[in-house]
Amino acid sequence: MPNWCEGFLKIRGDMQNIKKFLLEGLIAYEWGPHTEFKEVPRADGTEITYEDDEEITIHINRECHITGTRRAFAEMNTVVIFKYEDRKTVVTTNIKQAWDMDAKEFAHISKKYDVDLRLFGYERGGQFARDIIIERGIVKKDLTEKYDDWDWECPNSELGG
Repeated sequence: MPNWCEGFLKIRGDMQNIKKFLLEGLIAYEWGPHTEFKEVPRADGTEITYEDDEEITIHINRECHITGTRRAFAEMNTVVIFKYEDRKTVVTTNIKQAWDMDAKEFAHISKKYDVDLRLFGYERGGQFARDIIIERGIVKKDLTEKYDDWDWECPNSELGG
């Protein structure tokens, strides 16, 4: 069983691109034997409950695997995506990935769905934090911070493990 690098994923972009990522890039799953996971039917996972030109509400019934990653999962319930005239839309979700967050995997996702991604992750077992920014498929920031005194120095020392 892996240690989990846990934290937050911010998705920034056009309202329709974020919608496409949430509907196509997040796949509902269930755990099988030997900690393998398998996809479950869309009806058991993600559905649009409201949509107009200014707002989209998506209900996500269960934790979802982020396609294109080895073992990264998003944890959401209901997501409301608003359209803004003066700035890009931002949606935030909880995320966890086995062992460490892989900037290259998320760069591919960013490019595929034309969204910017910002990841913050904490791994208590390895006592490190990750800070990743990806814009238009290009990794702009990919930092790992190690801590000597995890419980005191780390801002979110209860995450990961």
